[in-house]
Amino acid sequence: MEIRKIDQLSFEPFIREEEIQLAIERLAKEIAPAWKDKNPLVLVVLQGAFVFAADLLRQIPFSVDIEFIRVKSYEGTESSGEVRSVMGLELPIIGRNVLIVEDIVDTGKTAVYLRDLLIEMGANHISMATFLYKPAANQTDFEPEFVGLKIDPTFVVGYGLDYEGKGRHWPGLWRLISEK
Repeated sequence: MEIRKIDQLSFEPFIREEEIQLAIERLAKEIAPAWKDKNPLVLVVLQGAFVFAADLLRQIPFSVDIEFIRVKSYEGTESSGEVRSVMGLELPIIGRNVLIVEDIVDTGKTAVYLRDLLIEMGANHISMATFLYKPAANQTDFEPEFVGLKIDPTFVVGYGLDYEGKGRHWPGLWRLISEK
């Protein structure tokens, strides 16, 4: 089995690229009928969701407006549980139907923060599509409407997700196995 390292962390293969693509195809088929008549504004949460969003949105058969925002809440291999900042939201939100595209919902606190912020800004309807969801780590009552894959609370990199900016470009998902 191949092991990859980032700094002192070791990672093993977790979910193959083929399985990821099947999950994205299924997800696009779930999203399309629910959103085809809503003229959605898709908010892609950077940096982690860029790969997922590109693959997902290429399979959506109708026009969408796309905006990129940046939210920071991770420190090392743990979610800080606290949103540090939201940058890049430039299109008007009032009266819009917003689909948030996120890489991972872990504690749920970032998702709740974004939802509440968009409601405050006047969004008409808000849903979230997430590549990964960790139900056992969720500390809120929020559940994403569209979920690519559910995983246990393990730290993963690859397919856009990173550790300190590294590993985003790795194909598939890789699971943390040791810190030595």
